[in-house]
Amino acid sequence: MVNTYVMRYFILFLTLLIAGSTWSQSTVRLEDCYRWAQEHHPIQQRKALLDMQHQLALSQLDKSRLPSLFWNTEAGLQSESVKVPFSIPGTEKIELPLVNVRSTLDLNYTIYDGGMKEIQRKLENASQATQQQSIVVELNRIKSSINELVMGIRLLRARDALLANTQENLQSRLTSLEAGEKHGVVLPSEVEKVRVESYKLDAQHEEITGQIRGLIATLNALTGQNFAETAEWEIPNLSSPTFAEAVRRPELELFALQRQQILANTEMTEIQNKPKLSTYARAGLGYPNPLNFFDTDLSPFGQIGIRLNWKILDWKQAQIQRESLSVQAQLVDNQKEVFLYNLNLIDGKYREDWNRIQRLIENDKRIVALQAEILTQVTAQLDHGVIMVTDYLSQVSAELDARLNLSLHELQLQQLTLDYLTQKGWL
Repeated sequence: MVNTYVMRYFILFLTLLIAGSTWSQSTVRLEDCYRWAQEHHPIQQRKALLDMQHQLALSQLDKSRLPSLFWNTEAGLQSESVKVPFSIPGTEKIELPLVNVRSTLDLNYTIYDGGMKEIQRKLENASQATQQQSIVVELNRIKSSINELVMGIRLLRARDALLANTQENLQSRLTSLEAGEKHGVVLPSEVEKVRVESYKLDAQHEEITGQIRGLIATLNALTGQNFAETAEWEIPNLSSPTFAEAVRRPELELFALQRQQILANTEMTEIQNKPKLSTYARAGLGYPNPLNFFDTDLSPFGQIGIRLNWKILDWKQAQIQRESLSVQAQLVDNQKEVFLYNLNLIDGKYREDWNRIQRLIENDKRIVALQAEILTQVTAQLDHGVIMVTDYLSQVSAELDARLNLSLHELQLQQLTLDYLTQKGWL
């Protein structure tokens, strides 16, 4: 019994928690949808993996600064060996064995690498920043999908609201006609015509409701949220754009980082020909002794010294590499120019589209006002039996179409502005 009560309270708690979560989403900011969609995108896993890879690469660079220790062993059999054809008084005749064995521990440490490690670290940081910015660019593209879904929901709801208003007027008129039918002043067929039109509006409402649910389901999948069907989306305050906004897209930062990476490679080319100084130490056993010509037994030996490497002549390889990197930098600059060129091309089109829709809205408002006035007159005529129901329904449809066009154009103007600001990187 106790477990039953506990389970009931637990279920009640979960229900209240889910209800509270849904209620908290009754008004949703568009910017939050952007953020949720980006956080929910599977590409976020790549960001974490790139960070892990970056840290490992830096750790490897740090370890490469430390001395290296190798154990080398080799054994060989030769067909001939060194023989001294004479003997030195007091010594035996020298004849090196045909078998030689050597096992050593070799220690190497770079004293000066010309700045190679620092450039390698710089290259790694530049590569990491470029790859991370590429992810930012990829995630930024989600905003257009969010815009389409949200504005699609708003458009369908605006249409549904107009249908509901028309349905309310039809129901009021249907009640009046049914009363007239009871008194024998209205034909039943006239009442049925209004009822059929009402059923058509109900069907449109169901279709719109299904479409809205589909868009919300897609938005839920994209953002990882659980929006209620009654959730409202709050879009930014969209004033009339100047259509000359400066571009703030993340691609510009990506181009800059790609150029920095190329410049770091250029520095690497310069350093490759600088002198490198290192020290080494070797200790081991050899048979015969590799350092003592007269010692033909298994003997320990050791060596220590310094090594200088300096590539004096590279047949202009470094120069060719620099020229190649310079061309790569110019290609990145050209990509940036093309990107900005294509974005600036949309200014004129958006400006003309915005002005065109604005003119349509002004015209729609005049049409709506006239259609509403005509509908008022037609309704009065229907009440007095001057016209048939068909004429009334025709005017109802015309007035609804006018309001739908106005609502459509107003939302199109909002979506146009939203898309423009998104394209320019201001959202």
